[in-house]
Amino acid sequence: MTERNKLECGVAHCITLLQNIDEWRQGCATLLIGYARVSRQEQDTQAHITALKAAGCKKILQEKASGGRWDRLELHRLPEQLRHNDTVVVWKLD
Repeated sequence: MTERNKLECGVAHCITLLQNIDEWRQGCATLLIGYARVSRQEQDTQAHITALKAAGCKKILQEKASGGRWDRLELHRLPEQLRHNDTVVVWKLD
């Protein structure tokens, strides 16, 4: 399978999941929890928060901290917020 075919299959799978998201939410996740992080204080998490809310996140943890640092308070708090079948949603991994 070529890289293009893999990408097209992945996109098609995502579209199918999104079309059935209400069914998926009822059957799988009790709560969607979002995590929004930007690296610098002058950056804004609003685009992340907007996307996470659109995805159905009811709780969103956000912080301004470098991804290379381990002392991220909200990231460490995240596991404490999770219950069985909850799902963590991250808008961007960069």
